[in-house]
Amino acid sequence: MSLDSSQAEDLRELQEQILHARTVTPELIPHWKLRRLIREYDEWHCSLSKQLGLPAELDDMDECNHETLALAVLGAFVEARRRHLTARESRPGAVPLVYPVEGCTICCDNFG
Repeated sequence: MSLDSSQAEDLRELQEQILHARTVTPELIPHWKLRRLIREYDEWHCSLSKQLGLPAELDDMDECNHETLALAVLGAFVEARRRHLTARESRPGAVPLVYPVEGCTICCDNFG
């Protein structure tokens, strides 16, 4: 597996953040929590989630499977981090402002 320079830089930045962290922060792991960690058929399955209250079928989890426990957890963490960075890059820069308008409010729903 070869890494291009931007991927290598991203990993170096992540490593620096981990080394300088005194505790786990939302910036380091963006609100992800361990949802599932099981061993099944000689393989570890690690799932991280933002919404533990949702049923697993509806949850948008980041997962990794590996025969080594540490690599399953690390893989799920890296996937969650990658998705967070990808979502942040594709997010629009600003939310359009909506101003209140003077006058009457009319309900346009069709109740018929």
